[in-house]
Amino acid sequence: MLLFQRRHDAAIVEYERAILLNPNCSDTGFGLCLMFAGEPKRAMDILQTNLRLEPFQNASRLGYIGHAHYMLGRYAEAIPPLRECVWQMPNFRIARL
Repeated sequence: MLLFQRRHDAAIVEYERAILLNPNCSDTGFGLCLMFAGEPKRAMDILQTNLRLEPFQNASRLGYIGHAHYMLGRYAEAIPPLRECVWQMPNFRIARL
């Protein structure tokens, strides 16, 4: 809820606490929160971990990974996850942006 209230710092604290309590805790929302907070590198690390721990979630995190690459100026690296996201979720706006 903190993420969608744009209270990113407070949300990050809560996500970090959840991970401290359960190191296998994995949430795509944490990566999204980090991107909104201006931490795309850390967001990518969290999203890659999420992809490894929960391989059968929807493709939105591929869009977030591509967006993180874009925010870091890694445009060529952004294309493959964004294309895959669009292929799996054609109406997901962040991948098309």
